Amino acid sequence: MQNLDNALCYVAYAGGFALGSYLGMGLERKLAIGTVLVNVITRKNTLSLQKSLKKNNYGFTQIGGKDIDGKESIIFIFVKRKELNNVERIIKEFNPNAFFSVEDVRDVNEGRYPLKSNKKYKMGIFKKFFILKNKSSLTQSLETETVD
Repeated sequence: MQNLDNALCYVAYAGGFALGSYLGMGLERKLAIGTVLVNVITRKNTLSLQKSLKKNNYGFTQIGGKDIDGKESIIFIFVKRKELNNVERIIKEFNPNAFFSVEDVRDVNEGRYPLKSNKKYKMGIFKKFFILKNKSSLTQSLETETVD
């Protein structure tokens, strides 16, 4: 440990740490990897929002809520982070003053978020590049699954 009595070293360390954190957050936002949960809370009728989300192939869950001023609707929407801007645009078209929050989701188990298609896996490239010991059972199990 050297230069512990030099205040400039402390400032340089703090500046480097802050810059690294700032650049890391910007890079994470640009890469847009992962899934987020968008929570929308509004007092307006959400039928048009639900139709728009379904039209754009986004899965959601809507529940009723109540606060001190009355009834409200709460909609949970799971989306890929890359599609967050599109979902925010849909929400703002529905209600520019709607309250919504965005949370990072660590793990997601199977479900309908976003709505799944019924396409089969294409096995051509997989078969070409990998040698499988038990080809028939693996091929049968993969062909019956659906794409997310």
